[in-house]
Amino acid sequence: RHARVMVRECAICTGNLLDLGGAIDLPCECRVPYCHTCWDRALATTLTKFGLPRCPTCRLVIRIDYDAVRGRLVFSRSAEATVRFSGDWVHLATEILSRHGLQIADEGDKFIVQSQSGDLLNLWIMFKASLAWETVQPDGLDKYLRHMQQLSGISQETWEAGLLLRATDGKRLNSDCEIPENQFPILVSCLRQTDALSTQLRPQFFPLTLFFKEYAMLVDTMDNRSILDLRSNTFTISDFGKVLVRDDAVHFASQWKDPQSGVQLHPGDWIIEVNGVSVDAESILSQLGTNGILKLRVQQKDSVHRSDVYETSDDMKIRLQNQTKARQQLLLQHHAQGSRAAQLLCACGGVLELLHLRARIHRLVEPRGEHGVFNYKGRQFNVDQLIEMRAVTCDLCHRHVERDEEVWTCENGGNTVVHAQSWDICQQCSSDFCAAAAERR
Repeated sequence: RHARVMVRECAICTGNLLDLGGAIDLPCECRVPYCHTCWDRALATTLTKFGLPRCPTCRLVIRIDYDAVRGRLVFSRSAEATVRFSGDWVHLATEILSRHGLQIADEGDKFIVQSQSGDLLNLWIMFKASLAWETVQPDGLDKYLRHMQQLSGISQETWEAGLLLRATDGKRLNSDCEIPENQFPILVSCLRQTDALSTQLRPQFFPLTLFFKEYAMLVDTMDNRSILDLRSNTFTISDFGKVLVRDDAVHFASQWKDPQSGVQLHPGDWIIEVNGVSVDAESILSQLGTNGILKLRVQQKDSVHRSDVYETSDDMKIRLQNQTKARQQLLLQHHAQGSRAAQLLCACGGVLELLHLRARIHRLVEPRGEHGVFNYKGRQFNVDQLIEMRAVTCDLCHRHVERDEEVWTCENGGNTVVHAQSWDICQQCSSDFCAAAAERR
């Protein structure tokens, strides 16, 4: 960190860091100096191209949140571990999983595996499915499992050796015994044998990266004299009796950090256990209000799979939309209360421009303009097709923008992880907040 202070130029744009607000405090181990704009743009590029925001230097996956109170992005580390190639890499990987309270059968649900090239691997799990009670009736579970084996194409010998049944709470079930209805739906998995793993993966696949949805972390609250206030500002109990990090607690969640791994809590995280206590929510909250070393077992809210910024149901896109919404609404109100000649600002800090839908689509295609195309999942779409598909939606009310309408869109486009695809606000939302602001005068 001391080395960063001596460097005056951004490593990408070579601008003077003092004039650009200083170097970003990186969540990874890199000591490369970036200004906020270049770091933000680099993360947006890797998110759009590869589905994961990564440091441009060390390639570490970066977790991104938006602090609406302070109006800025918060960068942190994702929970992950590296497995390098060796003769006992399988044993080392299972040891890592065990430290986080996980098993190899949790692959796909609580962790995923990525090769050095970035490809996702089905390392341990050959087959996985969920079975409802109604599905296995009236023929019975045993007969239905045989039917699943035949459809999977897995040999009967391999199927029988790797078959694993679990209840939704993770408890292992015995297929030879009758499973009561209250245990359903059950999870059916077929695991690979260990010797198959050793021969399947060649050294060029390594290092492997394990991305965790559920993991363990240590937090030191020994010297925190306001731990009770921090607890109340960070956590809430859901209607289902779970201790969750509050959705509006971006700033407070960042103070619950593992000093060794650098992993911290995030909005929506589920605190499963604290120092071995997992009986009920009140007991867990009591532990979170104590001073000392706290061992937390956490399940993050969002998926650990790659993001797709063009998919409306994408976890990361939804999270950032929700976190920036209050800030954007406030900016709309301020604009309405001030001079209408002043620029309307986006939550990312850019300027919103009012465009007709066709002009807005022109910015989505490459090359920009009437003759450009949009490439998505191996297909190409021209301007007219995108308009017909109603490809632009309002990021506040999620309403589709129609062909004869205008839309406010951010000049930064996809150059920021706040909105790695775009940021659009329909005229209706703009008018509604202007009217609300006028009523307050």
